[in-house]
Amino acid sequence: MTLPEMRRWLVQYIVGVYHQRKHRGIGMAPIDRWQEGILGNERQKGVGLPEPIADSLRLRLDFLPFEERTVQRYGIVWDKVTYYGDVLRPWINLSQGRQKQKFLVRRDPTDISRIYVLDPEQNVYFDAPYRDQTKPSLSIWEFRTAEKFLRDHGVRDAGEDEIFRAREEMLRIEEGARKETKRQRRDRERKKHHAEIALPTAGPPQFPPDPARQQRDGRLSLVVDNTGTTAKPGRAKPPASDDGDFEFDDSDAKTGIEKW
Repeated sequence: MTLPEMRRWLVQYIVGVYHQRKHRGIGMAPIDRWQEGILGNERQKGVGLPEPIADSLRLRLDFLPFEERTVQRYGIVWDKVTYYGDVLRPWINLSQGRQKQKFLVRRDPTDISRIYVLDPEQNVYFDAPYRDQTKPSLSIWEFRTAEKFLRDHGVRDAGEDEIFRAREEMLRIEEGARKETKRQRRDRERKKHHAEIALPTAGPPQFPPDPARQQRDGRLSLVVDNTGTTAKPGRAKPPASDDGDFEFDDSDAKTGIEKW
């Protein structure tokens, strides 16, 4: 499954299966125990429904992996990838005492095309894209697979551009493999289809018996005149013409046509 498909499957399993069936440890379905805790029952008072999430995006960002980074003139580098946006300008080479200030930076591992930098004063996230926005969006796992591809081919300490080019090369290889697989599958299906509709194979063609073939020693053999004429019982062999062609009279032609 793709990652989005896996996500949907997992959510459906948790919400639609696990929460709905009886749990041996608590003696009831988890969804029923949750409702008891929220709404209460005859034995206990519920805690009530929680307040709705005011900023769902902020909640999501707060759970993303993070690093601390300084802001340089070229932007922020994370895993060899450079990010830059106008929002970063006020923080370039910003210092705290004798050290450069570090900022909390988060990134979605399923899409590393942008980062989210927390403004320490406003407590708000601002996003910054790739410095080179022509590069495609990748997951962190695709990015690291491209790095491994380069290492396997003897390239160590590859830079950002090399890694993205490697990813493009991997996609070309994958596309070529898909096309080849499709072609092979079509060929198999075509051969199978032809085998199903093929007519039965006919036997060897049957011809009328040749009068020149005679039974000799239990085997069929052809009596051939070395002069170029076929021997005919009871008749003299006609002489060959000067130009080497066989000569037949009308009776020979008529007899052969009638027999045929």
